Amino acid sequence: RLDFPIDDRAQAVAQEFPDKVVDTLAYQYTRKPPKNMRPEPNVIIRLCSIECCFAHSFERCDQKDNQTFVKDVEGWAKKCDRLWVWNYDTSFANYFTPFPNLRVRKDNIRFLAANHVTGIFEQDVYTTLNGELSELSGYLGAKLLWNPDYDDNTAINEFLDGVYGKAAPYIRSYIDLIHDKVEKENLHMKIWIGPDHPLLSDGVLEKSVALWDQAMAAVASEPEVLKRVEVARLSIDFAQIERERTQGAKLYNIDQNTRTLRVRPEFAATIKRFVEVAERSGVTCLREAAGPLDGYKKELAAYQDIAASPPKDPVQPKNPKPGLAFKVYEGTWNTLPDFSKLTPKEQGIAQTIGLQVTPLKDAFGLVMDGFFNAPQDGVYVFESRSNDGSTLSIDGALTVDNNGSHTMSGRLGIVSLKKGLHSLRVEYFEGGGSEGLEVSVEGPGIEKKQIPADLLFHVEQ
Repeated sequence: RLDFPIDDRAQAVAQEFPDKVVDTLAYQYTRKPPKNMRPEPNVIIRLCSIECCFAHSFERCDQKDNQTFVKDVEGWAKKCDRLWVWNYDTSFANYFTPFPNLRVRKDNIRFLAANHVTGIFEQDVYTTLNGELSELSGYLGAKLLWNPDYDDNTAINEFLDGVYGKAAPYIRSYIDLIHDKVEKENLHMKIWIGPDHPLLSDGVLEKSVALWDQAMAAVASEPEVLKRVEVARLSIDFAQIERERTQGAKLYNIDQNTRTLRVRPEFAATIKRFVEVAERSGVTCLREAAGPLDGYKKELAAYQDIAASPPKDPVQPKNPKPGLAFKVYEGTWNTLPDFSKLTPKEQGIAQTIGLQVTPLKDAFGLVMDGFFNAPQDGVYVFESRSNDGSTLSIDGALTVDNNGSHTMSGRLGIVSLKKGLHSLRVEYFEGGGSEGLEVSVEGPGIEKKQIPADLLFHVEQ
């Protein structure tokens, strides 16, 4: 019944169902204990740690969210007879992002137990099998929930030895590597981190890959153990793929003789292993909300060798001058509009490609027209990185399609050009939030860089 004050509901339940309890969340805006109220004896307060950093224990972390959570635990311990906690053990935005929180488990559970917490729910990967070290995480959690004084290093090692055999020392070295990183550099880690987290910087990703290579080599003659090691490796393969996807043209080798961009063999091998192992081991999604494996598989399938069209002849515009002609338009779109049907708000000449030509930050479009001067005959790789959508056309043909509403991300295009001027057109729109536009080139005699001003020209209309 809801037709009487909320304070009376627990009492009503107790009278009608004396053997039942009421479970309610203290979550986000309700996390702080009340000053002048006390829950009825049959009410469970389930306190949630969702805002906390999990790279360090609740008590030792210098983040405000952890400090206030500690105070809330202590406050609720004085207020209620039944205190439970809903805790978190993974990144729910990226199930396969390395998430070094094994070392904090014991300290956190002991702290909660010392403050009269009698129920702890550890939420880990739950919408798919085989998330980031899920099996080890579950084993360690079970050991510590059964006995908070159990030695966590013993628990980790006995699991690694029993499940991964000869590969165990290398996997343990990997676990120590990523945990040492967040501890020594005081890196904070909440439950929405992705593979771009600084945890994997400064050579940590490369060292991690080497350790997993060694782990696989150690059990290469034991097929069943090797399969388990491959499953445990999924998270570092995912991180490697996602980090390398941001490198654009570096994922490819340019073959000037065949006018082809060839996917680097080691990158292709990582993709192949990740997809095969994920499918074989029952992985269905990559994150809590959507992120199906099939969709990710289609994204990765786009990384294939790209062949350029036959070499294009240069054009001979009259009296070309430095810079590109630009036009800025106002409007709100989810994809690039037909700019030919719109009236520009402003226009002029820009020396380089970018958003510096306008003070607008949201709801605008930009077109830049002119010519690219190819210094030599050969294959040129263009990359457009933008937030939101963009396209780049060379000699009237769509070369890079990065259209649509999205965060800052890039797409590649390859074209074979003869020395001289070739028409260039960049279209861009910004729908809202952050904005950005960068266009780079790599080719004969040019290492990858933003298209320099001395290669851009226009003609006066």
